[in-house]
Amino acid sequence: MLDRLPNVSIETGPVAVTVGRTLNGVRHVDLSGISGMTIAEQPGAGKTAGVNVLVAGLASRPDLVSLYIADGKGGSDWAWCSPYVTRYTNNDNFDDVLAMLHEVRNLMRTRLRSNVAEHGDSNFWHWGSTFNDCAVVVILDEIQNWITPAVKTKETKEKSEEFIALAIDIVKKGRSAGITLIAMTQKPTTDALPSALRDNAPP
Repeated sequence: MLDRLPNVSIETGPVAVTVGRTLNGVRHVDLSGISGMTIAEQPGAGKTAGVNVLVAGLASRPDLVSLYIADGKGGSDWAWCSPYVTRYTNNDNFDDVLAMLHEVRNLMRTRLRSNVAEHGDSNFWHWGSTFNDCAVVVILDEIQNWITPAVKTKETKEKSEEFIALAIDIVKKGRSAGITLIAMTQKPTTDALPSALRDNAPP
């Protein structure tokens, strides 16, 4: 349980949240310039609890960070943050998460086309994050449920392929648009996380 918000440093360049302390000092997670990240661990090992710290910090700066969170488990682990994020779903079917990813990809495309004209620089991290152009963080918890759905029909196969294509496109191109995708899963094997996605969102 968090008894206070973690320290956050968000300015031109870094989007960093203090997540803990070790014998070597304070530790931060800095998402600037990172297009993707994988967080993997067995059930009950604390993936969600750990990322809660990161999300709490980012959610405390809605003026500079837009959060998109999808819970593939269909539970309520992330319900606490739903009032503070740009978009949230715990619907474990495909419709909501696909709409979310399409929204993010459309924003990515717009930024990639307009960054130079509007800011004189193609790389978001050289001038962002700003009130009008927030950094974007997408968290897909239990991502394997959309990649390898339990119910296999023609429709779920097509939607799974669409999901994978969108996620890969975002992690491949999102860095210069100020977009980071975080994939959370139990095991980062190729059946749970395609290599094209995992290679661009390293652990």
